Amino acid sequence: MRLSAFGGVWEIERTITNHLDGSLSRFSGTADFGTGPDLGRYREEGRLELDGGTVLVATRSYRWTDATNRIDIFFDHGGYFHGFGHAEVTPLAEHLCGDDLYRVGYDFQAWPVWTATWRVEGPAKDYLMTSTYRRTGQDIAIQA
Repeated sequence: MRLSAFGGVWEIERTITNHLDGSLSRFSGTADFGTGPDLGRYREEGRLELDGGTVLVATRSYRWTDATNRIDIFFDHGGYFHGFGHAEVTPLAEHLCGDDLYRVGYDFQAWPVWTATWRVEGPAKDYLMTSTYRRTGQDIAIQA
């Protein structure tokens, strides 16, 4: 998968299952990967509904870059986060942050619908976060 395939705006539906307390949170929003000179400037924003009903506005930003044979993803501050190969259909990656281990599995098999599933474990963290991306306005039935 080349970076150019991600350009533009995507709808995101996300579930976050906390294994420490059994709570389930949901995020619904958009991810803009940019186009032209802004391609790869990932900005996500939406509505996060926590278990129990509290609703928050949530945002995050990353920088995706097209490197030789791979896509590398960096934090806003410039630090390396993780990456995956262009030819991989179900790539896996991980990132160690202090005592917390973040593992991600991407699945591009149903492109242009795709998922990113994060398993996060650490001394005070234990959750599974699954995000499904589809082009803005794309029929949800495509996922079936």
